[in-house]
Amino acid sequence: MAYRFMKTNQDRHTIKEMAGVLGASRSAYYSWARNGVSRRRAQADAELLPLVREIVTKHHRWYGSPRVRAELRSLHGKRASGKRAARLMRENSLNARGRKRFIPTTDSKHRLRRAKTYGKRRNQHRCAGNGGKESPS
Repeated sequence: MAYRFMKTNQDRHTIKEMAGVLGASRSAYYSWARNGVSRRRAQADAELLPLVREIVTKHHRWYGSPRVRAELRSLHGKRASGKRAARLMRENSLNARGRKRFIPTTDSKHRLRRAKTYGKRRNQHRCAGNGGKESPS
């Protein structure tokens, strides 16, 4: 992530300055810029991506990266870190749907009077300890 930032901002700041601020070494940045992503990582990602897509679509996009990771391990026998599952999902727009927001339907701050209670409903709490009679309150 730091290397990508350094590459996009190299016209504004020197690599030496950015490496010092971000705590990265210049030699590691230049190695990354020359070689890019390792073949082993790209191959592992290419192997996991179809499985991640299958899991996400099978569960109608309700599964996030922790559940996808758990299912990769339990059903497919593939070991992947939570960060790798999250990255694959993020880079391929496989993000899970969020829960619907709770919208209260009652306005309890209105200034209207409360409805009148009819009958003997008030203070008729039945308790198991007193044989089903009314509570004393």
